[in-house]
Amino acid sequence: MLHSYMIQICFRQNMVFFDIRRFNLYQVFYLFTAFIQEFIARSVLQSNLKRIAIRNKSAYSIIHASIIFAIFHIEYGFWFMIGAAVLGGLLGVLYDKQKTILGVWIVHWILGVAAFLLGIIDQ
Repeated sequence: MLHSYMIQICFRQNMVFFDIRRFNLYQVFYLFTAFIQEFIARSVLQSNLKRIAIRNKSAYSIIHASIIFAIFHIEYGFWFMIGAAVLGGLLGVLYDKQKTILGVWIVHWILGVAAFLLGIIDQ
């Protein structure tokens, strides 16, 4: 029961599973949007939260930056925000290990475009 409900929420029933024809200029511009989001969430928030944290600097900064990253995605609904928080945590760990925004930016863009092509989000 819950499984079919989640499928109905996440995927549009009147679409094919993966529609590459939906790739358009928006996904190209999304490169810029994903960069801005990652710059704010990682380079600004996570780095500065890590700088001011007293204990568990990495964990504190990753958790709080992930919550704010999830709030960036409030327009897509509660469950999408939960997924964005989890993804934000994973990207936060990746950023903490790499010390560069390039990897998290590319992963963010690929997953965003995949969510659009799968019909999970619609712009």
